[in-house]
Amino acid sequence: MQLSQPQTDDATHWLLHAINAPIAQDQRLAWMQWLRQQLEQPIATPQQHELLCQLSHQLCDWAALVYLLQGASTLADRRLRLHASWQLADAEHAFEQLRQLYWHFPRAQMQPWPYAAKLCLQSPEGLQLRPLGVDDLSAFCWQYSDDIAERCNLPKFDSDEHWLHWLAEARIDPAQQPFAVIHPEWGLIGSVALEVHGDSGFFYYWLGADFQQHGFGPAAVMTVLSWAEQTLGLRHCFAKAYHHNHPSLRALKRMGFTPLSCSLAAPHDNERLFYLGAANQQPWLFDRLQRLFIDMNCEYQLVPWADAFIRPVA
Repeated sequence: MQLSQPQTDDATHWLLHAINAPIAQDQRLAWMQWLRQQLEQPIATPQQHELLCQLSHQLCDWAALVYLLQGASTLADRRLRLHASWQLADAEHAFEQLRQLYWHFPRAQMQPWPYAAKLCLQSPEGLQLRPLGVDDLSAFCWQYSDDIAERCNLPKFDSDEHWLHWLAEARIDPAQQPFAVIHPEWGLIGSVALEVHGDSGFFYYWLGADFQQHGFGPAAVMTVLSWAEQTLGLRHCFAKAYHHNHPSLRALKRMGFTPLSCSLAAPHDNERLFYLGAANQQPWLFDRLQRLFIDMNCEYQLVPWADAFIRPVA
């Protein structure tokens, strides 16, 4: 996709165009890439700097905003830089900025740290994973789509309040762990959610259209599952994907998930079920998954495949 740019080389005109005209979801990454081209050059005027900050904030381009505000001196700009570091799950720099902010502005009123630092996970590939929070609303909306909602059986949010209510319900449930997937350059690119009951869990994940099929999803999922194994005692993990969702089917197999010899009863029989763990007896996995659905308050019913549980004759 090519960025629809104004017919001018005037960077200030470009910035005013982007700020005042709606930016389509599929154009966001192109504008973020254009922003980086501008940051490679000296910023000509204070107005241009201010417009770059406005556009970065509008796009939820937290990495660009941190760069632009690295020399911030006012309380408002320092708070904004701190917020951007939080959004990137850069706990080390965020805590340092918070310390400096209190040093220079001892009477400043700051909101509490939005998530526990111990829940900031890092994948070997450099992704950060932290609990999904209310401050993620704008970045979430840039990545989320009706197609993602359909493939993940998630709501098609019709308002900010709808999304905030959905997030509050997820966060109040101790069994659910919704994570934001944070790329160090592009910020929030998707989400991984895991629900654990006992030693069994069920997960789903999604990535924005610009970041699919780059290996980010499996990297994020395996980081969360490793954390859950070490901290929550997760031993058996299940997942599902639609028959036609070939990228997700391939990703699950790359992560080591194996197909189960059972299906969901209609009207959900157009999805495949998968398992990751040490157990290998299909009858046991069938019972475990059905119990997990009950614990998750799901109405799914399992149907075993013909001859799936029959032991071969010696």
